[in-house]
Amino acid sequence: MISSYPVYVIRINSGYATMETPDCPQDKPNYAILVFTTEKLAEDFIEAVGIEDAEVRFLRNERELGRVIAIQPAQVTHIAIDSILSDGHLETNCLTLYDMIKTMTLARSPWDYPVFFLRQTNGQFAAIATENSLVIALFTTNQKAKDYRAKLERPSAYELLRVETPKQLHDFLKDLPEEIQAVAFNPMVDENQNHTAVQCMEIAKIIEKFLV
Repeated sequence: MISSYPVYVIRINSGYATMETPDCPQDKPNYAILVFTTEKLAEDFIEAVGIEDAEVRFLRNERELGRVIAIQPAQVTHIAIDSILSDGHLETNCLTLYDMIKTMTLARSPWDYPVFFLRQTNGQFAAIATENSLVIALFTTNQKAKDYRAKLERPSAYELLRVETPKQLHDFLKDLPEEIQAVAFNPMVDENQNHTAVQCMEIAKIIEKFLV
């Protein structure tokens, strides 16, 4: 498994370098995308195999690796980690994409972590009032949260709350009061003090889709 990031892949034209998986059936071969935990291992593999027009690309986190995995054609069924070719002998750690993705909690989220909320000293959170409920404001960067806070009526009454992991976000959303039914992603305040957000989602759907 991959325990730290970044990781490195080999880009060839518009695709990524793959190899036949060990012991795959000859009549219907399957392939593994090559992923390396250091840039040097990727460069050494390119040199050993003699891949032309190859470029090493780094992937900063699980989300970026997840996006690369998601676009692979159907015959790419595995991931090969830290493959080494020396004197005609191949060493590799080959996992199915299914087994790999099961461990990639962050890859399921369309945002990076940490995420941020604005909390008042009385425990209430910055939220947008709708006709029937409240929509809590979630920010995907520290700066977006600060920009929003600066336009509130009493900015000094709000502190930034960091949520570091999907598990923490899951627990945080589950513990919110019942009147908060949805999340507004990166809301903004316009010149007329109207609070708007391009994207909102019910809390139950966020948990089901990204955090279970």
